[in-house]
Amino acid sequence: MRKGTVGEHWVACYSDNQSTVEYFDSFADEPNCDMRQSMLGNFSKVKQNKFPLQSPLSDTCGHYCIYFFNIAFKEQFFINTTKITFNSLRSP
Repeated sequence: MRKGTVGEHWVACYSDNQSTVEYFDSFADEPNCDMRQSMLGNFSKVKQNKFPLQSPLSDTCGHYCIYFFNIAFKEQFFINTTKITFNSLRSP
């Protein structure tokens, strides 16, 4: 969704522990009050991106969310797997 237009806008939340959740918005907007209350009701700390990646004129928020999850899962896989090498995580 383009910024300032009516429609749907994707955001992403990810946590690999019980204390911290990462909130991602491609426009770097703050979560709305309901979302923030929900996150703080389940986690003691909310981390979020501070710099926008998406142009206000584009509608690529879903792509950025998928990319965010892809990076988060690869990073967690790397941390949790001791026999993996950096080169094996690279795309073919």
